[in-house]
Amino acid sequence: MSDYMASILIGMPADDVFDFVSRPENMPRYLDHVASIQSKGEGKLEIVCQIDGNQFQAAGWFEVDAHHLMTRWGAEGDLGYVGHMTVTPMDEGTCKVEVHLLFAGAEKDANGRDDRVWKAIDDALDCLKSISENSPQMLIAYRNSYMA
Repeated sequence: MSDYMASILIGMPADDVFDFVSRPENMPRYLDHVASIQSKGEGKLEIVCQIDGNQFQAAGWFEVDAHHLMTRWGAEGDLGYVGHMTVTPMDEGTCKVEVHLLFAGAEKDANGRDDRVWKAIDDALDCLKSISENSPQMLIAYRNSYMA
């Protein structure tokens, strides 16, 4: 299994960012390879992904630890994929988002890692930063809609 970890600083409060990433239905907004997600109840998900021009469907799970501002997820079956994301408050109005993935099955370099996975992680974090900092009203609207 390959181990990947990356982080980014985001100029938004941790609670606002966490409220957005803790809702699996928002994943397609910042994960290019996720076409859609459908909740199957009790933390179970059905995910449609598009990778290297191939579309496939997978069953997965998603957990939220609001106390620690952490989400955990994984694929069921033989895909060998688990991860977690932690949102850490920094200075006022700033947070750090850290992603940690354990991933099996991809073509790997001499260090046992796949550059496509690194790119996907970097792209997701960059997109999340862009959404958060350039469209903060979207994060606040999502937060308000779930608290209503």
